[in-house]
Amino acid sequence: MTITVSTARAWDTSALDVQSELWSRASETLDDKRSRFTNRVLDSPEFWRGIGGDAMRRTGDGIGSSAGRLVSSLADVSNATRAGSVNIAAARQYVLDCVSDAQRAQFVIADDGSVTVPPDLYLWIAAEAGPEGAAVAKRVLEENAREHERRIKEALQNLDQVDRDAASALDAAVGGLRANPILASGGGDLSGAQGGVDGALISSGEATAADRARISDALVQAQLTPEQLDAIAQGEAIADMPQKTFDYLSGFYDAVGKDDLLALADQFREQEQAGDPKAGGRLDALANGLLTLSDEKVGTGTETGGYGQVPPSVRELVYHGYEPDPNVERSARDLADIGRLGDLLGEATPGHQPGAELGVEFDRVAAHMADVSNKSGGSSFPCQMAWTTSAPWSSSWISVCGTLIRRGKCSPGSIRTAVRWISIGTVCCCRYRHTIGPMMVPALAGWGVGSMPMR
Repeated sequence: MTITVSTARAWDTSALDVQSELWSRASETLDDKRSRFTNRVLDSPEFWRGIGGDAMRRTGDGIGSSAGRLVSSLADVSNATRAGSVNIAAARQYVLDCVSDAQRAQFVIADDGSVTVPPDLYLWIAAEAGPEGAAVAKRVLEENAREHERRIKEALQNLDQVDRDAASALDAAVGGLRANPILASGGGDLSGAQGGVDGALISSGEATAADRARISDALVQAQLTPEQLDAIAQGEAIADMPQKTFDYLSGFYDAVGKDDLLALADQFREQEQAGDPKAGGRLDALANGLLTLSDEKVGTGTETGGYGQVPPSVRELVYHGYEPDPNVERSARDLADIGRLGDLLGEATPGHQPGAELGVEFDRVAAHMADVSNKSGGSSFPCQMAWTTSAPWSSSWISVCGTLIRRGKCSPGSIRTAVRWISIGTVCCCRYRHTIGPMMVPALAGWGVGSMPMR
């Protein structure tokens, strides 16, 4: 744009000062959160060890490094904005000073910076100085006008250049900001880096309700399409899941960790029970994403799902479900968390199913959880069930469960978790959802357990 006198008069650089302050506050706020996050990562070996903790720390180190660069980039943008404000304000003021000097000398200043002698000034000089004096005065006035014009136009050109320099510096600073992995996805786009950031934000305990809503919306966005689900239901493998979407899910679940994943599911469930119309869909998406990662039939063309894609912390929990930790307190906590994990996965929408290997692990968990109750003489954990490798979904599971409930060996409430795990595992291994449902629901209803917790 062409800078004119009226442009210089209209410009208000205080808006840049305000924006600079906002960038600075953002940098300071993020730096504070980054510092607390990295400190928690450094302290994590004290409370989280094993493959899950190691995976979290690897992700955390990368996030901390990216966040540190983001802090610097935000500060750079703030500094560039403030410097631009100061330089533009100074150049603008020089334009206005030059214009004021010309006006005090009674000259007329055009918007483009041109300076002329007003006609009435010629008449006044001619009347006061006579013909000879008027000729000299006219020459002097015109020379002065040209000098004022030169100064004003140079000031306008300088203001234009200062504005361009400020814009270039700000563009460069913002370019560094945009290049940061944390913001590289931009807008509502998905990426592995963004998934890691979102998972770490949930795990940090600093996520606001708005953060959780945004993240859950991203999980909804990352769900398989109806066409993809139909293909999987027909026994086909898909290879057209966007890599960025797959990476987002992987990054999110790895970073959030088992404990905070289950806590987030509990929050969504409570919100759903309280009447939040969106909470149910968010809970479904949370379950769907985890099952999608586990499914060997889901691929991007270069990468496929599978048990190895399931977050290490979740795999560790499932493993302890049938190979308990020697620490009794830890073992009891694991069993409770397995029930919560079963509740979460039971929320998955039709078509989303575990991968084959995850299903085998689920069956092992169900068998062990049933065995725990029987050996303890009837505890709060699920009852003993027959382990039949050939047909884990057969009537032997149901008959044993019903018999033990009637004998008072375990409660209908405790059997519910085991049946959920059996059903999830057998759906995965055998793909017999349509067979299991009709077979189990009547038996459960007869025990007073209620309907099958699957859709």
